[in-house]
Amino acid sequence: MAQGLRHYPTTPDRPPLRAVTPPVLYWVHLGLAILGIVAFFAIYLALIALFGWLTWDSVFQLPPVGGWVGLTIYAGRIAGCAMLTLFFLKGLFKYHRASPNDSIQITEQEQPEFFAFLRRLAREMGVRLPDSVSLFHEVNAEAAYDRSLLNLIVPVRRRIGIGLGLIEVLTISEFKYVLAHELAHLTQGAWCSRCTFKACTR
Repeated sequence: MAQGLRHYPTTPDRPPLRAVTPPVLYWVHLGLAILGIVAFFAIYLALIALFGWLTWDSVFQLPPVGGWVGLTIYAGRIAGCAMLTLFFLKGLFKYHRASPNDSIQITEQEQPEFFAFLRRLAREMGVRLPDSVSLFHEVNAEAAYDRSLLNLIVPVRRRIGIGLGLIEVLTISEFKYVLAHELAHLTQGAWCSRCTFKACTR
């Protein structure tokens, strides 16, 4: 990794237009995915509102019968609706930190030539650098995000992970492609990922 810019593979100036133009079916699938996400959130929020209203309504609704039986039905109805409301509300506040086990985060101060390599590749692709880079022991590479509800309004923290076992078996050109592939994932562009393969392996 320390050989970064001294062995930076050449990138073609202009990849074939056919290779970087998404077909109509791609846009159809993208539109369906967006509609699915919107529908999911609409249904999810509707369920929260429904169970919240049922909880509120149950508090002021008298039990159908008296005595212990009526009290049990009354308390059970409130508890059941309240638990369902809290269950769905809990999902809105979950936070997932994208970090593999036993990973080690590296910085530009520690690996300046690698980050120069990564910065040049990101500039050629026209994408933003990840917020962090980490190393782990697997024969793999990954792009990941820290996920929470706040990411609907706050930019998500993006990171890439590189397996040391993978580095051992790749040429510098293959390593460039792997990095390009992971950077393309961070743009959330599946088609961009395919385009980087076309561009980097020519």
